[in-house]
Amino acid sequence: MALIDTGGGGAVERFVDVAGARLWSEDLGEPDAPVILLVMGANASSAGWPDDFVALLLDEPRPEHAARLERLMALPEHGEDRESELDRRVEFWRLLHGDALPFDPAEYRRLEVRAIAHAGTIAPATGHVRLGGVPLPRGADDLRGVTAPTLVVQGTEDLFYPPGFGRHLVGLLPDAELLVVDGLGHSLPAAAHRVAADAVLDHVRRHP
Repeated sequence: MALIDTGGGGAVERFVDVAGARLWSEDLGEPDAPVILLVMGANASSAGWPDDFVALLLDEPRPEHAARLERLMALPEHGEDRESELDRRVEFWRLLHGDALPFDPAEYRRLEVRAIAHAGTIAPATGHVRLGGVPLPRGADDLRGVTAPTLVVQGTEDLFYPPGFGRHLVGLLPDAELLVVDGLGHSLPAAAHRVAADAVLDHVRRHP
């Protein structure tokens, strides 16, 4: 095995000889950050993973986010009755919300009471799961062709889309600006309504 310090950003190349084949890998990021293993096919070049994608993964490692994700994944898939289902959904929102902004359980409970009444069932929605399994025929080239002025709203505490995602999206769109809402997670609570609404109204006034 051979290690080579490549300099920039503390990257370290690693060559490992296994069963007559020499495998290449590269270590990036902070040693204490949560570990992410990216595996590329054996015949792929070392440039197989786009640099901007890797940069997003390395953006501001947050161990507490990993802990929230573990708690989220441990939630039951559904409640046994209406009340237990409402409790489950409120806890789900609590984990998406994050710890920076005050969390109001009653606010999210009211939201889910309306959702259950609208759906006519306590069965959890599955739209996100179904959509996630369908590849969309769109990519960066489509975004670069967008002509409409765009406002991207990004939360600093978003579990699924940390701030690097918003910056990356704004970099792809020809006419875009980024609003980073401090403390906002993967939800839009009442505590952030004024900031988000003012930003949207200002955006549409400037781009009638």
